[in-house]
Amino acid sequence: MAATLTTIDISEYQIDSKMDWPGLIAAGVTSVIIRLSHGHTQDKEAAAHIASAKKYNLPWHGYHFYEGSSGEVEYSASMATQLGLPSTSYLFLDFEDSDIGGDWSAQFYDFRNSWLAKGWKVGLYTGDYNYTHKASTTTS
Repeated sequence: MAATLTTIDISEYQIDSKMDWPGLIAAGVTSVIIRLSHGHTQDKEAAAHIASAKKYNLPWHGYHFYEGSSGEVEYSASMATQLGLPSTSYLFLDFEDSDIGGDWSAQFYDFRNSWLAKGWKVGLYTGDYNYTHKASTTTS
């Protein structure tokens, strides 16, 4: 039995005005995860994607692409608040740039603790190899 895609991850690389929202829904999409920010920058399509998710009555969640700079925890929470991320939603940390140094586990927990304090559910979006390799080599 083939798996059915029910949730998609979108960002400024998917131009909202060019997306076939009715077609996605017809294909079985029931929710979206929208990149809200990266580094210290709001995703260019975040607001449009959010408006479309609301228009088509799709639950939406957010994510922040971590670039490894100081202050991203606060920026990501501020951006999610500004864009109206519902308290029933998840906020995911997209943590996959292997050039980011330090203890990835500790860095993830900084985001996690901040976001949980704001009332969001928290998830991690990363490649297993990068995260387990970084976590195990920096905590030994």
